[in-house]
Amino acid sequence: MKIIKPFFWVVAMVSVAACADNHKMVAQSAITVDVLQAGIQCGGNAVDVNARWIESATELESFSRQRNLAIVDVDFAKSMVLLVEMGEKPTLGYRLGLAQSEAQVIEGRAELILEWQEPPRDMMVGQMMTSPCILLKLPRDHYQEVRVKDHLGNQKVTLSAPTF
Repeated sequence: MKIIKPFFWVVAMVSVAACADNHKMVAQSAITVDVLQAGIQCGGNAVDVNARWIESATELESFSRQRNLAIVDVDFAKSMVLLVEMGEKPTLGYRLGLAQSEAQVIEGRAELILEWQEPPRDMMVGQMMTSPCILLKLPRDHYQEVRVKDHLGNQKVTLSAPTF
């Protein structure tokens, strides 16, 4: 009995240490994401999925003016603006929307989930070249990368967080 008790303590301690080592804690938090604008005619020249940062109030104003969009003021000291473009599409029925108003930040990566809407294959839609996009406001935070995924979890684009 005296030998068995210490043996169980040693086994328990080794098991706890092994579990702690194999299941390292992952730093996780969430950030709030706001939609500034979403449309089907962004007028961009992206042929395929694209994302880029709008780095200043001047650039945001210029972007808005060129596309006849009404944009609210953004405090670039506290926030960043991300443009996500779906790329050129041959018909109506394509749209981008925000699926979740919070993005998870895991190990320095923010994961944005967007609704990647496409018209059903058998649906009659007007033929017209469109270029759907969404303009998002994200807080400046402790993440180095942003991953944009669709609502099914498919990764669409990854980009580094700006250092401006």
